[in-house]
Amino acid sequence: CKDPESACYIFRSPTAYVANLAAAGVDWVSVANNHASDFGEAGRHSTRTALQMAGIAWSGPVGEETILQVRGTKVGLLAFSTSPGQNSLRRIDLAQAAVAELAGKADLVVVSFHGGAEGAGAQHVSPGVESFHGEDRGDVQAFAHAVIDAGADLVVGHGPHVLRGMELYRDRLIAYSLGNFATYGGFNLSGPNGLTVLLLAELHPDGRLAGGQLVSGRQVPPGGPVLDPSGEAVALVRALSQQDLGSVAAPIGEDGVILGVPAGDEVPPGGWADHDGMFDHEFGDAAGGEGAAEAEGEATPSEATPSEATPSEATPSEATPAVELGAGAWGSPAPEEGE
Repeated sequence: CKDPESACYIFRSPTAYVANLAAAGVDWVSVANNHASDFGEAGRHSTRTALQMAGIAWSGPVGEETILQVRGTKVGLLAFSTSPGQNSLRRIDLAQAAVAELAGKADLVVVSFHGGAEGAGAQHVSPGVESFHGEDRGDVQAFAHAVIDAGADLVVGHGPHVLRGMELYRDRLIAYSLGNFATYGGFNLSGPNGLTVLLLAELHPDGRLAGGQLVSGRQVPPGGPVLDPSGEAVALVRALSQQDLGSVAAPIGEDGVILGVPAGDEVPPGGWADHDGMFDHEFGDAAGGEGAAEAEGEATPSEATPSEATPSEATPSEATPAVELGAGAWGSPAPEEGE
């Protein structure tokens, strides 16, 4: 810790816990976050070894990318953060170059980022650079738009530890934060910190959003997600999306269904909000209403690295895309040889 007089948080978990990720159907995780180096190179090596032995791919360190085969489709995955030694979301020029290179190798590209301010006061997406305890945590909206411009098809954020709104940009889905997912012990799970979702996204072969589903969940102390039939997390994401993103908010129904773009169509002028029949504008009160819910976002680490990943245990809404995705690749494909 830089200041020994202040509170200092370092995280690790038994490497045996990686079996829980594998059992949940996780195929890929991000190891790009501000705690990835809490135990130095020994911790990073331990994490990579545990993931490799479990058959789970990862991305995060500079120059590391992953391509998974998902039912005949090559899905490229690339993770970013604001921490040293990792793909930087603050260097948008380098991020675009990395995404463009990966897009030349893969049919679809998924970008994960760990950025933005943290805590219950960081639920809203707003333009410009965000900071936390004086640290530059990036301009997440500019980053998300830029990587889609460079070839990304799905952008999934985490880092604020709370849910944020979702946007449809150039027919691609951006989830600005999926919150915490599998935390345990001394973590604050009160209010919005205890809300989470499972995100399932279906993409057309060209990467545009075909449809999706948000599933509400909740973490109950001492931690770990359970499904929440009350749907409070979905209501929260819907409210945040409309408040912060307006006409370009992702069209999410009360039941969590995310409307996609029909084949050959583009977002109409003014966004889906002004398009008859495409979006119901019945959002709840402002984010931060009472209650909690959760089931997808940031997972507790294997040894030294908090990996963000999504258990694949919900059923995607029906459509006819090339591939169905969660926050990682959907299903259980193996990494390509050499990746």
